[in-house]
Amino acid sequence: MRKLIAQISIVSCGLWLTGCFNLGPDYCCPDARVACEWNNESGAFVEKESNGHCTWWRDFHDPVLNCLIEMASEENLDLQIACERINEARANLGIASGLRYPQLQRLFGKQITSQLSEHVPPLSILPEDIRRRSNSSNDLFTVSFDAMWELDIWGKYQKGVDAATAMYCAEVFGRDAAIVMVFAQVAQSYTTYRMLDSLMEVANESLVVQRRSLEIAEVRYRNGVSTELDVVQAQALLYETEALIPELQEGKTLAKNSLCALLALNSGELDCILEEGSGIPRASATLSVGLPCDLLRRRPDVRAAEQRTIAACAKIGIARTALLPSLSLAGTVGFASTEKSTLFHGDSLYWKHGFGIDWDILNYGRLQNAVCVEKARFEQAALAYKDAVLQAQIEVEDAFASIVANQEREYAFRKATEAAARSLDIALLQYREGEGEFDRVIDSERAWLAQRSELASVQAALTTSLIQLYKALGGGWQWRLQDCMLCDTAEPTQGEKHVR
Repeated sequence: MRKLIAQISIVSCGLWLTGCFNLGPDYCCPDARVACEWNNESGAFVEKESNGHCTWWRDFHDPVLNCLIEMASEENLDLQIACERINEARANLGIASGLRYPQLQRLFGKQITSQLSEHVPPLSILPEDIRRRSNSSNDLFTVSFDAMWELDIWGKYQKGVDAATAMYCAEVFGRDAAIVMVFAQVAQSYTTYRMLDSLMEVANESLVVQRRSLEIAEVRYRNGVSTELDVVQAQALLYETEALIPELQEGKTLAKNSLCALLALNSGELDCILEEGSGIPRASATLSVGLPCDLLRRRPDVRAAEQRTIAACAKIGIARTALLPSLSLAGTVGFASTEKSTLFHGDSLYWKHGFGIDWDILNYGRLQNAVCVEKARFEQAALAYKDAVLQAQIEVEDAFASIVANQEREYAFRKATEAAARSLDIALLQYREGEGEFDRVIDSERAWLAQRSELASVQAALTTSLIQLYKALGGGWQWRLQDCMLCDTAEPTQGEKHVR
């Protein structure tokens, strides 16, 4: 009875000691500099209220773009890799959690012992009474359950769980950051494709006008009203414009191939889908940007950087526990017999228990330096978090500046295009009536083509700037909450209280 009480006391003491001490530093969110207001917010698309931008691509009202985004959410290989990283991190968390509990092993085997001399003690963990029943050379059958439990007195394994949990959360946020990136890349590639499509339309319309001008020049030359120079100039401009078509077609093919890569499709499989759309996507809704502090909650890459900082902080505590002794409880219970028939008899039962203390005292500064290594890694992670916050704000400010500039450029090029079209009409009319030189027609046609091309390019640039702003604001990752392929049942919660 006293033995039983002593055994229960040892186990109870071990349970009480487990997790009693916490050697790791308490995590505190790094003090990142966050602006109170945006510096460059202006323009027709900007509001201060934030709506999360869960499905920002729908603001462009382009069914083809919506379809491409949905396809990317299901087929993109980078997103699938990110999901597998989450599975890996979840498994690592399970490993870390399992280390907190007793480790049990089941052994079954047959031993052949041969004692060469009576002066050599038997090398066995079996109790003395069982060893006496075995001869100096005999077969021994055993079935045993061995348990070892290292008490988590200093919080080593709990810190391991904390670190693994933070890394799991970081991978979840990393997947969300990949969603933001991939959706923005799809929208940008699609915008590029539509811009090149618009440029080809402009070039083809210019070819129609230039062919008509060439016909007028040829008629006037045959009638002796003008010289051959007018015909040659018209032909040169026509061939110059025709040379743009293959270049634009090449650009469309490259943009389409980029979309195929993002959607994990072979080249040519998007032709039917892309034929349905027309024009550069334009946002008609007002963009809600919120405040700079909202980025800390919304941008998944910033949240992932903080989770890596939490994990690095926990690893400091793990390194510190190596400086102190560890206490382990061990026990064995099983059956041992020289005959199979008596293996599970009552007199074949045996058990042993005990404890051990391990302390790596003579380490020549190795363990102290390991703590210094983890501290340095924590500082690196904290600086990376601060940099992520800073870069997030800079990306938003850059997108603001780009939107404002492109809005002004679009207005100017729209007016320039209208003026160039009017100039071309006047030049053609005067030349047809013999009141103007053909040089004016050539210059007007070149200007009209250039201004329309610039207008299409700046419209695409404005759309790209809006996409960059949506991306900088961290919009789009919430889509995974609606998508079965990307949805994760376990939502990250650790460290949420540190996000301000």
